[in-house]
Amino acid sequence: MEPVTQQSIQEIGTITLAVYVIVEVFKQAGFPSKYCGLLSIGLGVVIGAVSYYFLGKPWMEGVVEGFWGAASASGIYSGTKATFRKNTGSTDENVPPSGYAGC
Repeated sequence: MEPVTQQSIQEIGTITLAVYVIVEVFKQAGFPSKYCGLLSIGLGVVIGAVSYYFLGKPWMEGVVEGFWGAASASGIYSGTKATFRKNTGSTDENVPPSGYAGC
């Protein structure tokens, strides 16, 4: 495995963004929130492997970077959710704070 470079950081960022957007689309379509983490990891691994394969790089490195990108995307979602819940005092996971557009 090659050392972390600026290019690999950009690739992980791109995977993170793609996974986050796709998971948000699934959630808006009614996908159960409790499975969003698994969906995120699965999408990240697949997107990473496929993109690395088509870039001519070892696909296994894409799996690893896809996993880290998906883990980042999951953390962005849960961190944002926890922040909004903390600021509004809501303890009910199913009731979003007023004015919050996410799930």
